[in-house]
Amino acid sequence: MNSVPKLSTRLPNPSTIKGATPLITKALSPRKFSDPPKLARYLGKKVLAHTPGRFVVIEKPFGISCVGQLQQNGGVFGNSVHDERKTEKWAGTIRARPDEEVGVTITDSLKLLRKILNEPNLSFCTGLKRYLSGAIVLPCNERDANILKDCIRRMSADVEPPFMYNALAITLNAPPKPSGTITGFSTFRNVGKHVEYIFEERKVTKRAKTGKFAVEGHMSYRLLATSPV
Repeated sequence: MNSVPKLSTRLPNPSTIKGATPLITKALSPRKFSDPPKLARYLGKKVLAHTPGRFVVIEKPFGISCVGQLQQNGGVFGNSVHDERKTEKWAGTIRARPDEEVGVTITDSLKLLRKILNEPNLSFCTGLKRYLSGAIVLPCNERDANILKDCIRRMSADVEPPFMYNALAITLNAPPKPSGTITGFSTFRNVGKHVEYIFEERKVTKRAKTGKFAVEGHMSYRLLATSPV
């Protein structure tokens, strides 16, 4: 997979989906948290594994962002905003998203989560996108945090260009074909306190393409297995 790092956050209304199962309805109506303490207490009950002083594995809720601000040096995979001068120049044309759309993030809850888990050095290394759920690892010391980052980089180092990294995903509904490539355009958008690429489910203007306001991305996929809901 490559440079379509974030899908659109516009979820369909469950009531408009014919024959929607309870699982699909729940997936399209993610739980929301009004403040960091509530999320911290929830995460404290979702510990999958804990080695004191080294790491904590928690279950990330669907619909909750891991990070709400720009990570140092762009995070594990590097900064995707290549030209900050152009970003500033386009600041007036970038469609802003209200802070409330970002909501409470896992990093917002870390301060209280450190007390709940008795891990004063608990930190955030890398996680999952907002509308993905699964296990994420929170290191409890700098050494293990660096080891985890190095492992992630090595895992993605052997990916053949133009793709950036590999991922396993469990999705609702199967793709139309067992394998294929999905192509789309990502545009710069304000997300919380930083700017990143957002996948747009529409055709972009010629000006947007030539000005690199939109970046074309590709995702190559292969279906491994299916199961009835």
